[in-house]
Formats: sequence, structure tokens, C-alpha cells
Amino acid sequence: MKKLKESVDAQRAEVNQAVKKMDQTLYEMRNLVDRVEELYNSAKDETHSAEQAALNGVNKAQEKAQEITLRNIDEATQRSKKAIDTMVLESKRRIERLAMVTLPDRMFHFLKWTALMLVLFILVHIVWQMFS
Repeated sequence: MKKLKESVDAQRAEVNQAVKKMDQTLYEMRNLVDRVEELYNSAKDETHSAEQAALNGVNKAQEKAQEITLRNIDEATQRSKKAIDTMVLESKRRIERLAMVTLPDRMFHFLKWTALMLVLFILVHIVWQMFS
């Protein structure tokens, strides 16, 4: 019986030692799970922060691109406006020169036809006088 009692005591000691080891392992596992959970939450927060930073960067880049585009459009519009103004001014000058050049020609044609009609009227009058 004594042997049996010693054997039971030895087994109890082994079981107690195994329980202590299991408690120690369980404690370590809980700490490990807590650490993994902290890392997960930290990574999740960092991911959200990175996404927000990326969105802010994209918004800033979009605003900058929009400003640059508007500035380029304004510059192109100003250049086009200057070119059009220059062409209009040059066209006005050409029209004025052309009007000055063609005015004597028009007067010449008008006077030529007027003189021709006057001569024709005089000739008709002379012929009328001869026959009457």
C-alpha cells in the first residue's frame, strides 16, 4: 500500500508539475495572443493612416494639376487672343490700304462712264439736230 501511495503521490507531483507547465504555457500563449492582437490593431491603424495620407496626397496632386491646367489654358488663351488681335489689326490696315487704292479706280470708272454718257448724249443731240 505504501508503494501504491508513493506511486500516487509521485503521479500527483507529476500531474501538479504538468499543470504548472500547462499554466505557464497558457500564460505565455495569452501574452503572445495579446501581442499579436496589438500588432494587428497597430497595423490596421497604420493602414488607415497610410490610406488617408495617400488620399490627401492624391487630392493635393489633383488640385495642383488643376491649377497648372488652368494656368496653361489661361496662357494659351492670352496667346491666342494676342494673335487674333494682331490679325484683326493687320486685316483692318489691309482693308484701309485696299480702300485707298481702289477709291481712285472707282472714281476713274465712274468718271469714265459719266464722260462716255455725256459724249453719247452730245452725239445723239448733234445727230438729232442734223435730222430735224
